[in-house]
Amino acid sequence: MKTRYIVITLTAICTSCIGHADEIAADAFAEMSAQRTKTFDVATSKLKGSTSFRISYPKSWSTTDSARPRVVTRIASANGEGMDSLVIVVGQSNLKSKNPTPDSVFTKEFFSKFELPGSTVVRSERVKEGTFDGAVIEYFVDQSRPPMRMRVFVTNYVFTQRGALVQLQFYVLLGEKEDKKSDDARIIAFKPLWKAMLATLKLE
Repeated sequence: MKTRYIVITLTAICTSCIGHADEIAADAFAEMSAQRTKTFDVATSKLKGSTSFRISYPKSWSTTDSARPRVVTRIASANGEGMDSLVIVVGQSNLKSKNPTPDSVFTKEFFSKFELPGSTVVRSERVKEGTFDGAVIEYFVDQSRPPMRMRVFVTNYVFTQRGALVQLQFYVLLGEKEDKKSDDARIIAFKPLWKAMLATLKLE
């Protein structure tokens, strides 16, 4: 069975915000660096399942619920108007082992079962970053809804906890037309912010 990953559809594009990606990312990163943050506790969600963890995010950002199944919350900036966000998804991992380890879960077989309609995967590998021990899958997604075309880049950090599979999906909204130089600049601008947020993840 293929492993499916949930993607939140972005419903609007803010061209002016896209043009100021570096400023938006820098401001949010400055908040994280100065510890001007809020903390999301999965315990507050009825969709938490067997998980127990916390993660911090810029104080100027806010959380919103989602009607989509397994989506615990969406955390996004008001100034970015949806350009930048973290979507947290909790689902069942369907693991056979009672005490799975990251090495036993995130194998070549796991990555080969990745399935996301309309996506182009550019990175999928086992990763350890600070206290994070899991995997990362990065991909471009074309979410066209004529006459509008929406493109996003997702850095999806995945880990397991007590039989659940948790996804921390960091989104960057790209321009309507493909432009490698522009796309790369936006993605690079947000990388430090995503890593700063990931570094605050605490499993309980």
